[in-house]
Amino acid sequence: MLKLLWTQDVVEFDGTWDQVSCAGLNPLPTQRPIPIWIGAQSKPVNSVIQRIARQANGWFVLCSPEEFTLVGAKIRSAAATFGRDPSLIGAEAGVAVVGPRVSEWQDRVSGWRKMGLTHVCLRTLGGDFNAEQHLRKLRAIVDEIPGGL
Repeated sequence: MLKLLWTQDVVEFDGTWDQVSCAGLNPLPTQRPIPIWIGAQSKPVNSVIQRIARQANGWFVLCSPEEFTLVGAKIRSAAATFGRDPSLIGAEAGVAVVGPRVSEWQDRVSGWRKMGLTHVCLRTLGGDFNAEQHLRKLRAIVDEIPGGL
């Protein structure tokens, strides 16, 4: 239903769980369609894996790098059964660039990328920063990102 609301002036929808009549958004989003990314627990249950495989443009990786290979394989396999190209489903994990693991961030980014991660969120949370300090930190490391942006 979200995809319909984001792309059509007027939506009529009669689904198993929801019924919508004469609904719409005004103005419609500039970006159409809006990508849908799904987050789950570190080891997503099968229903979530199926939802990611069937509907998502990407998923937020909350599992460890060691678990990522298996979870990613399950999502890719399920996507193929739905007739989707698994390579079109992105995967994003967060890497802290402040705090107790600051010295590891570049190795962690490189490791995630080697495993097939498509997106990385460089986190400055936990640095006790104000907004300007967060931005300053990200500007300072942007040229140090392994593999570039």
